[in-house]
Formats: sequence, C-alpha cells, structure tokens
Amino acid sequence: MIYSVYTVTFGFAVTIFAFGIWLQKNWGLYGTIVTSLFVTFADTLTILNLPSIPGIPKFAAVPEILYSVFVLTYLLQLKVSTK
Repeated sequence: MIYSVYTVTFGFAVTIFAFGIWLQKNWGLYGTIVTSLFVTFADTLTILNLPSIPGIPKFAAVPEILYSVFVLTYLLQLKVSTK
C-alpha cells in the first residue's frame, strides 16, 4: 500500500514539476532535481537492503535510478533556462 501511494505521489510531483519546466520556472527545475535525488536515494537504499520505503521492488529500483540519473544529467548539463 505504501509503495502505491509513493508511486502516485511521485507521478503527481513529476507532472507538476514538468509543467513548471515547460513554463521555464525555477521551481519546476529545482523540484525535478529534488524529486530525482529522493528517488535515487530511496531506490539505492532498497538495493542495498537498508530501510527505505516499504514495497519498492528491487527489479524496479535499478531502472528508476537510471532514469533519475539521466534526468539529472540532462537538466544540469544543459543548464535548462528558467525565469
């Protein structure tokens, strides 16, 4: 149950922050960075068998980490312009 709430919350946050990036707002960029860092941290804890969000499947943790690192690299490398 907790993982379901986590996934829905993550999806909602990503949608809101993507809209912020589209509007070239700082909060969209920073929100996406914070969300990606949180997901990377939580999934890394899961892979290492340390306490994390209950229910995160290990097979899903690796692709989530890769996706989050890709997003972070893209946003930080290109210096996405914001107002």
